Amino acid sequence: MKDNQTEAKLERIDTKLRNLTFIVILGFVVIALLIIGLYFKDGKTINSGTTNNGSQDTSVKYDVSKMKKVTGEEAAKLFDEKGTHFLYIGRSTCSVCVNLVPELNTVLNDMAITINYSPLEQTFRTDYTLLMCYYNKHSLEGGLFMITEELKNLKKEFERIKKMGYVKATRMGYTGIGKTFEDLLGKKEDSLELPDYKGIEIKTKRGYTRCYTTLFGATPKGKKEFEIKRLRSIYGYPDNVYRNQKLLHASVQANCSTLVGNRYLFKLVVDYEEQKLFLLITDKSMNFIEKKSYWTFDVLREKLNRKLQYMALVKAWPNKINGEDYYKYYDIDFYKLKGFEDFIKLIEDGTIRVTFKIGIFKKGERAGELHDRGTSFEIQEIDMLKLFDKIDI
Repeated sequence: MKDNQTEAKLERIDTKLRNLTFIVILGFVVIALLIIGLYFKDGKTINSGTTNNGSQDTSVKYDVSKMKKVTGEEAAKLFDEKGTHFLYIGRSTCSVCVNLVPELNTVLNDMAITINYSPLEQTFRTDYTLLMCYYNKHSLEGGLFMITEELKNLKKEFERIKKMGYVKATRMGYTGIGKTFEDLLGKKEDSLELPDYKGIEIKTKRGYTRCYTTLFGATPKGKKEFEIKRLRSIYGYPDNVYRNQKLLHASVQANCSTLVGNRYLFKLVVDYEEQKLFLLITDKSMNFIEKKSYWTFDVLREKLNRKLQYMALVKAWPNKINGEDYYKYYDIDFYKLKGFEDFIKLIEDGTIRVTFKIGIFKKGERAGELHDRGTSFEIQEIDMLKLFDKIDI
């Protein structure tokens, strides 16, 4: 006999299940956000998947034997079926997945539900395109209708912030525009590679600039573990002030070569056969030096789909008042990602570029130390509609 509190919890869960037809998050972590929400009914939280020293907790077993294994094709068909379905896509080599599976198994037993399981390696290798086709088809048709509501909520929040006029920045410097807007939304700062606001990635820019917008960051791979350090050590050039430190600032495209350090030429090469994006390096006379650094299509696809299914572009006017930064947020546009094929073609024609941003701290306690701001894939606002469809909210 359940007490009133338990019955109330189950009633809330039942209401959620009736309202949600299908909830999916594609990525290396899981496609099971709703299940996590249900598990919070007992006040429990999910382990981070690491030990105190940051390594993977090997004591947790990856046991998916109680889940129903499905192919990508079978998973895609779930989108057309009525009722509520739970789909988990993960891999045994992912520390977060390893620690999440026991929690999913507990929910599976407690709630007597069926969890469909598709191994990540299998899904990306064989049926990824088909699954994404169904995902995109249904993303605004009931199955993920909640994202429409979140877009509307973000629009309301933006209108509230817009009425505030000029707002004092919560952080100085170039990143202050984005940090201030997130603070006004009540979002806590994190380093997760997930959308900023309830499934929506937020990008901010100064209204007068035509600078590129960062889509996401992705470090190249190579034969060595720390490929970006290898590139800097070989092809970097001395800082103007700290001559013993090498910089590597370069924006690289596939339709032309970029001169780096007045000695080398960098160029992107799309290789459809190997399913990789390579960094081609030659000397100034176009003599081949190397083509060792690369990004796999799988990694780029996963990052793109995980972070940028929906995006909001927020514009603001900057101002200096009594020597301090202020921003006035005045415009917002919403976008939905088209597809990975469009992304690759835009790299190929030079619309999307890759920028290496390895510099030196010039001020403060860390002055003179290496400052790696990452390697980013970027696009101009004028080209947004080549990668996204605009959404009217």
